[in-house]
Amino acid sequence: MNIGIIAPIPEDGTSLYRAYGPFSYISRETGAHLVTCADWGWPEIMGVDCVFMQRPFMGAHVTVARHCKVLNVPLWVDYDDLYSGFPKWLQVQEQMYSSPHALECANACVELADVVTVSTDALRCISPKARVIPNALNSYIWPMTHRKRNKIVSWRGSGCHNGDLDSVMEEMQALAAQCKEWEWHFFGAPHFKCCSFGKIHPYTDAFSFMEDFCATAPAINVVPLVDCEFNRCKSNNAWLEATAAGALTIAPDWPEWQRPGVLNYSDTKSFKYVVNEAMSMDGSVMEAKVQESRDYIRENLTLGNVNQKRIEILKGFQVKR
Repeated sequence: MNIGIIAPIPEDGTSLYRAYGPFSYISRETGAHLVTCADWGWPEIMGVDCVFMQRPFMGAHVTVARHCKVLNVPLWVDYDDLYSGFPKWLQVQEQMYSSPHALECANACVELADVVTVSTDALRCISPKARVIPNALNSYIWPMTHRKRNKIVSWRGSGCHNGDLDSVMEEMQALAAQCKEWEWHFFGAPHFKCCSFGKIHPYTDAFSFMEDFCATAPAINVVPLVDCEFNRCKSNNAWLEATAAGALTIAPDWPEWQRPGVLNYSDTKSFKYVVNEAMSMDGSVMEAKVQESRDYIRENLTLGNVNQKRIEILKGFQVKR
């Protein structure tokens, strides 16, 4: 089977979770061939059995979608963000989906697609035909192993989360001042205010990040998120990665984050309380919580398990053709 694959940034973290990452392993497991192309036209589309597009939002993507429809080539589109609901304070809105034209193109691709997949239950709101394929831990390269944890509170993310960090900045600063035996480490592109009390680990690529994250061995990983529709649709990658690194996750009390082993907070005041509670937790109790997460992820959210959902979709395409 020849699978045409189109991703806006093939080498970024979202592609690792939603596009080239999972489909590379599908190719190995099934023998399917991934077809890439710099400029997709009807001749290229005619040469494949289906087309997968991650985060389509441009006019060129709509053209591909229309060609697929005319040529009877199954089209599968995938989204991992609420492209119609970026908050004004989110920096990424200047990079993607911010224009009415981009929103129009994304909607057109969803309408033309044979299959629409999303990363969370909340994100099914983008289309009645959307089905959930959750993000998964690539345990082929990031096995969940027991690690000796350090007295470190970590955060990982991009610069588009500055608003989220700012929402609990005073609480984090207060905890850093009160609990001086604990270090704070920020991986990626954190808010500049974090430099005053934490160590910054600049982002290079997903693989170097995970190597550094696991080597740092934080005991606690925090996930501050402003309560809005966009954030409630986001997936729990931070939990997957923190569990692989051996850290306890502290995250909002929302459905996507109500997972085994996760400590949930309800607002900024309870965020501080829950982090402080985790800092005081006995090591064996913390390990038991992290083990709850490991067991659930190993059973339900490893890439090998979740990819079976993708393989079933591809088998459906073969039947139709």
